[in-house]
Amino acid sequence: MAVINNGSLNASSGSSASALRVTTFTAGMFGVFSPLVQNGLARITVVGGGGGGGGGGKNDASANLSGGAGGGAGATRIVWMRLLGTMSYAVGSGGSGGGVSTGVPGNPGSAGVNSFFGTILAQGGSGGIGGNTSTANGGTGGTGAIFDLLDGGRGGNSVPGGNGQAGSALGFPNTVAGNGRSIAGGSAQSASGGGGGGDSLYGVGGNGGNGGSNANGTNGTNGQGYGSGGGGGGSCNPTSNITGIGGAGASGIIIVEEFGV
Repeated sequence: MAVINNGSLNASSGSSASALRVTTFTAGMFGVFSPLVQNGLARITVVGGGGGGGGGGKNDASANLSGGAGGGAGATRIVWMRLLGTMSYAVGSGGSGGGVSTGVPGNPGSAGVNSFFGTILAQGGSGGIGGNTSTANGGTGGTGAIFDLLDGGRGGNSVPGGNGQAGSALGFPNTVAGNGRSIAGGSAQSASGGGGGGDSLYGVGGNGGNGGSNANGTNGTNGQGYGSGGGGGGSCNPTSNITGIGGAGASGIIIVEEFGV
């Protein structure tokens, strides 16, 4: 069920303690919201789900491979509005990471799901591409040409025979900036590590897994908090070894702060 606080928020929300009621909806929640005060002023925060990281690929030792790319983070919208009546809502789930692969390309991560509160929609991030003999591109962050929207960070790329790249920070949905807080996976000779997941306003992207040479690739980690992307899995060689799987994206969140004025 929803978490309801009277007059305060948990630390992750960063909102004012002057609200009459704060309601938080997290993973898998959907339904109809009834306001505390009809026509009361509210601040609505909606975060889309993060994309899953791509899984690593595998090949013989002579071929350079990229690791799985990181998933993009979900967008965040923060809107002030008056609640004239009931509002439908749904929290978007995070995308799944790419699973174990039998070769190349590796399995991609799936996209995070959009979250919405009434007409306020926050887009989920895209999934990262699986490891391959070419560059694996990170998932794009949730975005939109709306003044009240904060773009999710893009997932990090991975290049063949090199290290993965860290995901991008909030506000860099399409830029391969590598300026996020996730950690990229390291390479092992020709097998590359995975890219890190993109950051959201409320979460840090998952870390990329390491590549494995004559060893298994390691798994990317799940996105942390809310709306962040999962890390990509590490690739491996030769084919008798096991690829790393991509980390799952973090689910979105909806926060309703009612001020009643």
